[in-house]
Amino acid sequence: MNKLYFGTSKVKGKISHYYSFTTLSLIVFNNLQSIWYLSGVKIIPEHLSSVLSPISLAYWLMDDGGWTKKGLHLNKKFF
Repeated sequence: MNKLYFGTSKVKGKISHYYSFTTLSLIVFNNLQSIWYLSGVKIIPEHLSSVLSPISLAYWLMDDGGWTKKGLHLNKKFF
């Protein structure tokens, strides 16, 4: 059974609280790795814009993105 952990951290004098947990991996996702990784480097497939919905973009931003002074940054490599 997965455990839920609660913790605190202090960065630059600011205390933050967080939750941590682990998830299971499924074999069904192994096929997707060949789409997202090229020679071990994570990329964005060319056809992705035709299947990317506003909801999936929101999840992407919350998981691996953020705001910069210039705007939105998604942490992936484009080709």
